[in-house]
Amino acid sequence: MKERKILSLRALRKERGWTQQKVAEKAGVNLSNYNSIENGRGKGFKVAMKHSIADVFGVNMLDLFPEEREKLKEIFGKNHHQLQMFIKKD
Repeated sequence: MKERKILSLRALRKERGWTQQKVAEKAGVNLSNYNSIENGRGKGFKVAMKHSIADVFGVNMLDLFPEEREKLKEIFGKNHHQLQMFIKKD
């Protein structure tokens, strides 16, 4: 199976020269929530918020937030790959 690249939220933001405030505004999320997510304390946030942030950067949410991919694996086991049909493609 193809190895997936794990993306860094901070690196993507800095690559574009954006502030956390700018990303939060573009994604339509609260700045303190965005800060928590970027600093690795965002494991409990809703998937919809994570999708919004990934959309700002034009990347797949599961590549930006690998913990969500792990949740899918836990829930669906070996059949998690079948869920790709329900996940937004970039």
